Amino acid sequence: MMFDDLKVEWKNEVAQKKNNIRLAFSSEPLEREANKIDKLVKKQNIIEITTAIVFLPFILYFLLNSENSVQSIGYSIWIYVCLITPYKLVKARMIKVDKNNSMKSYLQVEKLKTIEQLNLLRTFVWWHIIPILLGLILISAGSTMDETGTLHISFSLKIYYVLCTLGAIGIYFYNKKMADNKFKPLLDKINQRLDEIQDTF
Repeated sequence: MMFDDLKVEWKNEVAQKKNNIRLAFSSEPLEREANKIDKLVKKQNIIEITTAIVFLPFILYFLLNSENSVQSIGYSIWIYVCLITPYKLVKARMIKVDKNNSMKSYLQVEKLKTIEQLNLLRTFVWWHIIPILLGLILISAGSTMDETGTLHISFSLKIYYVLCTLGAIGIYFYNKKMADNKFKPLLDKINQRLDEIQDTF
């Protein structure tokens, strides 16, 4: 009887090891895809953070030497963008991945990272592009203010505002496309793999 129990236990261990090998093998393409997207995100984050850090001293200088309150508000908004951008991008990357942990744990961390990137892409226009556009409008409009506090916005400046707005809309749809084509499919694959792992236990 004891021999039969040991035999059943041994068969279960062998089956479990086979399942683990199959899951690890099937997760390799997913890990390669996640790493590829992760490198793309790192590259974009470096560009965004570097740009914010480089421009911050110049914006502070222009703020201290602004001609009126309208321009001061515009430069203040730009300073907010320069500060919030590194914070949000670094915060989204704070999740650590332990390669030596289980496959399930690794996938759960990748899931959290992908969700964070999805949220960043979907809200990027609101916390980054729109404040930049608003600051640009205020700064350029403030430059047309006369001694009486009246703004003299020319027709060409209005056209410029329209073009900038169209650019912001374009960035919104670009980010939406990236979220739908890259991060959403990756998240679905991670969830599918987690379900497969869950079914084996």
